[in-house]
Amino acid sequence: MDGRDIQYPDDSFDMVVEQYSLHHVLEWEKVLDEMIRVSSKHVLIQEPIDDPRSEEKRNSIRAQELYLEVQKEVGYSHYRHLPLDSLVRYFKSKKISVERQIIKSDKLIDFDDYFGSFDVFAEKSRRKEYWLKRLDTLRRELAGKRLCDDDIVFIAAEKK
Repeated sequence: MDGRDIQYPDDSFDMVVEQYSLHHVLEWEKVLDEMIRVSSKHVLIQEPIDDPRSEEKRNSIRAQELYLEVQKEVGYSHYRHLPLDSLVRYFKSKKISVERQIIKSDKLIDFDDYFGSFDVFAEKSRRKEYWLKRLDTLRRELAGKRLCDDDIVFIAAEKK
């Protein structure tokens, strides 16, 4: 089922939950509209968020940008992580109260572990060598520096 057009009547569920999928949808607001429509009470959101608070976090944001480029080329829908303020502002515009909790993670990730499936996307591209060269360039630029796990935001929205 397409999250932008959920095939259930209004207020079908007490609670509707989303985990790690909004950043795969360009029109994420339509997904939230549908979640609110089919929920009679609660909407729960769990999404990765970016926080450039450390060098490792900034390295991860750069790495994500490279992944997003190759994924876009091969037709894999994946976009930048949604800014927390955009999510909160969206719910407030609908006059829906929200509570949020951020779980910060500073768990380090090795460059090669982060890019473990990059070659799968490069292989699907008509420009495999180009993407592998871009990956090698980023590897040299980071010169052995580490990346970091994403922070996670939990948003609990309540319809009144």
